[in-house]
Amino acid sequence: MASCTAFCAKSVVAVEPVVTVVTSRKKERRMKREVITFDKTDRIVGDRPAHFHRSVDPAAKIKEWACNSPYCEDLGGPHPDDGGVEPVVQGREPWRGGGR
Repeated sequence: MASCTAFCAKSVVAVEPVVTVVTSRKKERRMKREVITFDKTDRIVGDRPAHFHRSVDPAAKIKEWACNSPYCEDLGGPHPDDGGVEPVVQGREPWRGGGR
């Protein structure tokens, strides 16, 4: 038989594999939740997402109120109790015969 050289299978030494696990800890960013309560002056009808109107008039009785009409264009106008326009309620649009 031939003798084994340095590259022969008999000269290979089995070594257990070393596994290195690197983990990085990132701070998990969570969205803060707020509980919003609505006043009687707010114009919320149904469960649509709401937005806020803020009056630009410093003499207005109601400075800020919530509304969920999808047809609001001016979020800086006066509250309806202060002489502003009443928001249009979805499903009761006047251009669709909403006086039902």
